[in-house]
Amino acid sequence: LGDGGARFPAHGALLRASSPVLAAMLDDVAGDGETDIPELRVGGASEPVLRAVLDYAYGGVVRLTEENVEPLLELASRLRMTALVEECCSFVAQRTRPCRACRVLAVADRHKCRLLRRDVLLCVLRHFDEAAGLAVDPAVAVVAAGGRATKKTMAEGSRAACGAGDRAEAAAGFGDLPLHLLEEVLADDRLDARDESVVFAAAVAWLDAPGREAQREAHADAVLRHVRFPLIDPEFLADCVEPHARMQSPAGTKLVHDAYRNLCLPPERRKVAPRAAARHVPCSETHRPPSRPPSPEPAPAARAPSVDSGNPFLTDESEVVVGGGLADV
Repeated sequence: LGDGGARFPAHGALLRASSPVLAAMLDDVAGDGETDIPELRVGGASEPVLRAVLDYAYGGVVRLTEENVEPLLELASRLRMTALVEECCSFVAQRTRPCRACRVLAVADRHKCRLLRRDVLLCVLRHFDEAAGLAVDPAVAVVAAGGRATKKTMAEGSRAACGAGDRAEAAAGFGDLPLHLLEEVLADDRLDARDESVVFAAAVAWLDAPGREAQREAHADAVLRHVRFPLIDPEFLADCVEPHARMQSPAGTKLVHDAYRNLCLPPERRKVAPRAAARHVPCSETHRPPSRPPSPEPAPAARAPSVDSGNPFLTDESEVVVGGGLADV
């Protein structure tokens, strides 16, 4: 039984083979001894998603799209259907653009998709400006968030590197990151931003995201300590960072003063190391689906990939067909 009361008949032996979670549920129902035909209730699954998962278990094909892949991944992860989880992760990773990377990172972290999480985290780090929705001049972003405007800031304006819609989507995804993921990203030495002022603007944007008013004060010091203030341009530090409302706490003031002190030292005595530069590559290059086993002889050039191999193949730009069945279990 799925949400809405939809019923799907299925063989108990196949359900046991497909999912250890369903196997445990069958054992619990069988132990009750109340009915010869047990009913399993799978909450949080719409009728089309539950039907697709059962089709996959029976060896049918499932069409993955951008609309259904996330609920399919969620249900497959809950049911611990490893093969379907891997197919969904491969689909998502190959279509992840920087503007969607933070949202995908949160999904991968929530469902414990280890490889997808690793690859999308690398995408966020390598394309941080776009992934955080800050592919504009950081001074403009900081001023908009509450810093002090200067003639230099107002004259520079915006240098957009992606569309306004992409920036809005990226900013929303970055603002929705849980605290532990945000700290992991900001603390990573591989973070490749245009300069450290972008990291400060991103941290401020996360703190000022809608709905975070109750947590803002509690999280501000924990978030801002990951910004490497001594790497920020001194003029930007004085004009935009020091007067910012988020830097007026004792901890924020100390961060700024420590940065000034560090800037006064000769380079060889400075304690803050620069972030390591990362090579820019498309997000889709960080995750590859499992390669096919080598064929004993070359396949004809016009031959399409087979669903029976268990690997996805593209039917168009936004859809992938995957096949499952007893061969996968």
